[in-house]
Amino acid sequence: MDHPMHQSLTGRSLWLDYSQRQAWEGWLAKLPPEKRDVYFLPEYARLYVSSDAEAACYVYSSGERVFLYPFLLRGVPFIPGVFDIATPYGYGGPIANTDDPDFIAEACRRFRDEASQRGVVAELIKFHPLLGNHLPLQPSYPGRIQRERSTVYAEMAVEEPRRWQEIYSHANRKNINKAKRGGIEVRFGQDEEAWRAFRTLYADTMADNKADPFYLFSADYFDRVRRDLANHYVLVSCVLEGRTISVLLALLGLVHAHCHLIGTDRALLNTGANNLLHHELILWCKARGYEKLHIGGGRSGADDDPLLRFKRNFSDKTSSFFVAEHVLDEEVYADLCARWKLQHPSTEASHHLLRYRLT
Repeated sequence: MDHPMHQSLTGRSLWLDYSQRQAWEGWLAKLPPEKRDVYFLPEYARLYVSSDAEAACYVYSSGERVFLYPFLLRGVPFIPGVFDIATPYGYGGPIANTDDPDFIAEACRRFRDEASQRGVVAELIKFHPLLGNHLPLQPSYPGRIQRERSTVYAEMAVEEPRRWQEIYSHANRKNINKAKRGGIEVRFGQDEEAWRAFRTLYADTMADNKADPFYLFSADYFDRVRRDLANHYVLVSCVLEGRTISVLLALLGLVHAHCHLIGTDRALLNTGANNLLHHELILWCKARGYEKLHIGGGRSGADDDPLLRFKRNFSDKTSSFFVAEHVLDEEVYADLCARWKLQHPSTEASHHLLRYRLT
């Protein structure tokens, strides 16, 4: 990929790829700590690189003001030389060290111009629920920004007696105590044994849930996490009588921590292990100075989603997860969708922006 830099009286723009990660990290360092989260690191975007997807980052700056937007640039099916843009798995979107509407509008305009010149046909953004970074874009974004669902987060500033008595549900306290009485031990680390157990339990959990391929990850993916995000993750394991029965992969930023993936032995779900695991993770994050633990949302957007209900056992705080969709080239987009429809005449997916990727 070439990397032109455009300059004008108002600012300059850069289109970076992973080979320029030092520049990417340098620009990210100009943002406040809460915005320098793990999802915006070049190493995180690189986790999702494939034969048709590369990690990229757009930067627009003017004086001390910086707009930074990591994403995946992906070749589309059917038409060579055409691409779409999507946030890597999890959250992300554009971030800036200012909410100046004129600066944000100009940054977005410059990005659209650059993306169009590079053959980008459509864009899908998944915003960061704890940052609310959709808000500065709303006045000038040419596409659609919409709320998807609620997510749960725990605040570390809460005093523990209050968390236990007033925020945790009665059932949650009961299950945590049950797990403790049952002899379950919670361990934190990055060791080979924990990784081996996590990979097995996660694969089994996804198989039991008949999970969409979107939630399945290769051995290479986990190797990249271990190697490239070594300072940005921890494995939280529940061990019963020497046997690991649940493992959660938590991602660590500067200010926020995130529950990323979890695998659990379904035969032992009634032990209270996952209740104890999340409780101990909250205490671990608090002891290390994090401000929030993002526990996440449900499997659907419904308020009564069972997974969301489970996560609400740990906190009364929720945030909203927003997404944005934008078609940059209507003609090429219509052609892509028409070609896809010819190959999938019985598939109804009109609500999917990137429907031409469905198989």
